[in-house]
Amino acid sequence: MQKWEYVAERIDLGSGLAMTRLDLNECGKAGWELVAMIAYQGGLTGTAIFKRPLAETPALDTPTCGDTDCAQGFGMPCEACAP
Repeated sequence: MQKWEYVAERIDLGSGLAMTRLDLNECGKAGWELVAMIAYQGGLTGTAIFKRPLAETPALDTPTCGDTDCAQGFGMPCEACAP
């Protein structure tokens, strides 16, 4: 039976942290599939839920910066992790 790992990414349209088509394509290249969007506060903020098949050795991507809120392995690194 297929096992999955999930990640929830905060989206804030009011502060310019919205996911673009390019962001979504990068997530797809990293194996993530968007499975749900949850909107809050009149649709200006929300959460995107992604899943991808769990690897044989379960391990979530660990960002270079060590910040648990960094989305480096998710295709959207923070400034410290960006190339």
